[in-house]
Amino acid sequence: MLRVEIPLGRETGWHTHPVPSFAYVISGTLTVASKDGRQLRFTASQCLAESVDVLHDGKTLGATPVEQSR
Repeated sequence: MLRVEIPLGRETGWHTHPVPSFAYVISGTLTVASKDGRQLRFTASQCLAESVDVLHDGKTLGATPVEQSR
């Protein structure tokens, strides 16, 4: 497992994942945007399946940095 923090106002940058992975949001609000325009929002205590071979970008929203474990 990894522990990842995305500071306020920052983003992961557009990227893909070659294999399935999952994440658990520990704190903050994470918005994941796909190149096709879809946006998903995750808050503390929610889990998400990372997109495989789909270009996407994760961003922080709100007043708390996003902290997640993968």
